[in-house]
Amino acid sequence: MGKRLSLSTLGKSLPYDRNKITPGILHLGIGAFHRAHPDVRHDLAHPDVPMSAPGLLMRALELRRKAGIAPFTVLCCDNLPANGETVATVVTDYAKLRSFELADFITREVTFPSTMVDRIVPATTDEDRRLLLEATGFERVGVQLVANVKPFEHMKLRMLNGSHSTLAYLGYLAAMNMSARQLQTLHFSNLFMA
Repeated sequence: MGKRLSLSTLGKSLPYDRNKITPGILHLGIGAFHRAHPDVRHDLAHPDVPMSAPGLLMRALELRRKAGIAPFTVLCCDNLPANGETVATVVTDYAKLRSFELADFITREVTFPSTMVDRIVPATTDEDRRLLLEATGFERVGVQLVANVKPFEHMKLRMLNGSHSTLAYLGYLAAMNMSARQLQTLHFSNLFMA
């Protein structure tokens, strides 16, 4: 087996401080890859020191391919329907701008499963993180691996997002800007427990 991908096998230092990375946004154009984004333009000019998410994924897949290491699974946890398909499109469209051969490799060999991560409210606590780290399997923290995520996405959009929207709109009208505070009041609590 070849070397694992790491900063030492990347060959160069990254052009940013990894300790200062925060969640960000991958800018998609009108339903497609936004190749005019400054980070993407940088990555196309300097593919060995990528700054964007597609650039980092592309570079990692390229290095694994060159080293004879099987590609990894790209597991998107963004709250976006068909997120795996979307990321696959973004990464392969980016790859086509650099190398049709690499784009073909990604299409044939890399998997991009769609996921639905729904632990946004209440906020994840340090205790939640501890339990996750101590768990020996996904099932212990409630993760389900299913063949088709679409029915779960539909259920989430209809049930959870609908109740969140209701809470937000009614909370705004009641001059209450925190969901937790709203649910502590009798009227809101009764509405959601009914």
